[in-house]
Amino acid sequence: MVKKSTMIMLIIFILFFNFIPWTIKAQELKVAFAKWPPWKIINQNHFKGIDARIVRSISKRLGFSIKFVQCPWPRCVDMVKSGEADLITSFGKTQERGEYVYYLGPPYIVEQLSFWIRKDSDISIQTYEDLYGKNIGTIKGSIYFSKFDQDQKLSKTIVNLEVQTFKMLSNNRIDTFIGYETVIDYLLLIEGFKKKFKKVRFQQPGSGSHIAMSKRSKGLVWRSVIGQTIQEMTRNGELRQIIDDFLLDVAKKVAPREK
Repeated sequence: MVKKSTMIMLIIFILFFNFIPWTIKAQELKVAFAKWPPWKIINQNHFKGIDARIVRSISKRLGFSIKFVQCPWPRCVDMVKSGEADLITSFGKTQERGEYVYYLGPPYIVEQLSFWIRKDSDISIQTYEDLYGKNIGTIKGSIYFSKFDQDQKLSKTIVNLEVQTFKMLSNNRIDTFIGYETVIDYLLLIEGFKKKFKKVRFQQPGSGSHIAMSKRSKGLVWRSVIGQTIQEMTRNGELRQIIDDFLLDVAKKVAPREK
């Protein structure tokens, strides 16, 4: 009788733990996705770029499905805040944002922040103090570094896309713009502005790029395992390899056009 009861309990135990993963794996997680090449590229409803490769790699490894949702950056943030979207990538870490998202694992990249000016400009920006009195192009909703973000004495022109700052600087409507090096170097190359601007001497470490999950997500069961996977992929170099491979692919495609 005891053996029979034990066998029944064992069968229930096996069925239960086989059923739960199947239920979880059937779940679809929505990823709020704004245009931000090379990290996020959207072309005719095809979602590409470094972040798309990273998320797909994680989802394939763990077995959940994903659905990218295109949105302007401010809207993407609102979607994650409300739980309309489950995940968001390239998300800088702040105390305010920590009230509505969980940061999953360590940052997968910490980039350098730089400022660009026209090549024919005589403006000198060698220290933070040199930014005062300059009209600086910034992107709406972006996080740069704490001192800059909170400094009310700086003159900032806020736009939606980096390419808008390129055009404004070309037309002398701003004095400089700030951006993450990988993003700006990529866009200057793709948009044909590479030879028109130069970086100034002053640079600053940027905030790390995180994958974050809405605290209102219906997929919170995945929170821990995604975080552990990101940590593992960061430690063994897989995430860095995804980034390097993508940038190498882009360089190979652009190089023939520059000859």
